[in-house]
Amino acid sequence: MAGDQDQFGKPIDDVLIFGRKYGYIKGTVTDLLSGDPILMATVAPGNPYNMQITMAGDGNYSARGYPGYHWLFATAENYTEQAVNIQLQEGDEITNDFRLKPIIPLSDIILVLQLTAGMELSESPTYQVDINKDGKIGMAEIIAYLRAISE
Repeated sequence: MAGDQDQFGKPIDDVLIFGRKYGYIKGTVTDLLSGDPILMATVAPGNPYNMQITMAGDGNYSARGYPGYHWLFATAENYTEQAVNIQLQEGDEITNDFRLKPIIPLSDIILVLQLTAGMELSESPTYQVDINKDGKIGMAEIIAYLRAISE
């Protein structure tokens, strides 16, 4: 970021690479639902030769890159990937936050549906068309079907 120094102690802002100065991007990778930082998230450039990214381990990242368009990809275990294309100009200091959507396991969805339907967690629905004999296809039948396909 601004104020960083190269290996010779010279401010990076003053260093010209192929006649171009860097631009800077920083941000945080958070959980879309909770807003909490995702500690082990990774942000990677589409072209690693044009951009350098540093991860802090607490969900924060910083990057510097040549002027132009840059794809950034944020990933974390049990989350969907998110990509963004950012135009970076010489001397820019851009903030770009990623909000990743968690991937919820099917077993957790089934548990929530069971609780919503008022079923006891120890109940194990039988696999027939009308589970609760109410003459309708409803929540109990959906839970039974999801449970059957998840096993």
